[in-house]
Amino acid sequence: MSLSLLLPSALAALAAVLLPVLIHLSRRSERTLTDFAAMRWLDAKLRPRRKLVFQELPLLAVRLLLLALLAVFLAQPVLLAPAKPAHWLLVVPGADIGAAENLPEGKHVQRHWLAPGFPAIDRPPAAVRTGTGSLLRELDAVLPATTKLTVFVPERMSGLDGERPRLSRVVDWRVLPGKMPDVPEPAAPPAIRLAVRYQPGHASDLRYLRAVHSAWQSGVPVSERKALDLADTNSPLPDKNAYLIWLADGALPKAVRQWVQAGGRAVVTNETTLPALAWLDSAWLAADGKPLLKSAVLGQGRVWQWQRAFLPRNMPELLDPEFPERLRSLIAGDFPAPDQSLASLQKPRTGLSAWPESPESLSPWLALLVCVLLVLERWMAAAKHRWGGA
Repeated sequence: MSLSLLLPSALAALAAVLLPVLIHLSRRSERTLTDFAAMRWLDAKLRPRRKLVFQELPLLAVRLLLLALLAVFLAQPVLLAPAKPAHWLLVVPGADIGAAENLPEGKHVQRHWLAPGFPAIDRPPAAVRTGTGSLLRELDAVLPATTKLTVFVPERMSGLDGERPRLSRVVDWRVLPGKMPDVPEPAAPPAIRLAVRYQPGHASDLRYLRAVHSAWQSGVPVSERKALDLADTNSPLPDKNAYLIWLADGALPKAVRQWVQAGGRAVVTNETTLPALAWLDSAWLAADGKPLLKSAVLGQGRVWQWQRAFLPRNMPELLDPEFPERLRSLIAGDFPAPDQSLASLQKPRTGLSAWPESPESLSPWLALLVCVLLVLERWMAAAKHRWGGA
């Protein structure tokens, strides 16, 4: 156990202890001079010697101590205590802890759920679930470096954040039978406004887009469903809240380019000529591994272009039941990331630097002591009878 200061330069305030000393020296008790006859025989040049006297020594001591404590308080003292040996046993909800063998025992073993708040194992965890990786990183940051971690996990894990956690300590990772609680079904996606602008030569493609629009409206309350905005290429463009599908050959009209640049999202055919764009990685790969849909940023908006003709013989994905949902996820930007894995593949890695231990601040106790001394100093200063010193 050791004492340290977070702001040692604040000790310069200790120079303020000179103020009470100077005040006590300057404020001497009043004396009344009385002449008597023998004084006339003394030499006029003689003067009585003055002696340095501190009066009211207890009050002076309290004031000096008060200022010294204020200076120490400003220096922010902390207490660094050696960490006590501990062992945390963590259970991921869903793991069959009854099947565990060789459980850690001893008075230093603490059993908790690996859940928000880390409740004790004898209490049920909260219904709200956070990713196990985030919880392990939080524990690794707040627990002393000497604390051991043993984690019991079910065979299959969900709610992962896409990366195995990297910690500053080795974790005893034990896989048990069981599965994590089912994740509640996500809320139905909001209705999407779909606008299609087409040339007569692409009229046969509309049946697939009608099926896509119908699938997008399923699960949406009837009162919130959006009608399909279907018109030829000479019709006005929709507002920016709609997604545009452009079924036309030749160069993309200037009005459509400006619509996308202002923040719109559009999907065009493989026969649409686009300006030079910086294409991103292929947004969708076909079964043969070749690009099916590419995307690029255009101004503040986004444009996607099919790489094949919009026909089932060229694009078998059109007949896939998952085609509407996949397309919606791509252009709406809400394609869910994978969050499930075998627990045996999710053992945390090591290599992260150990987090510094949090010291215990002594400032609250010093503040309380300063308040007590301040009250005492005021009481002593206002007392009618004070102590004196030679």
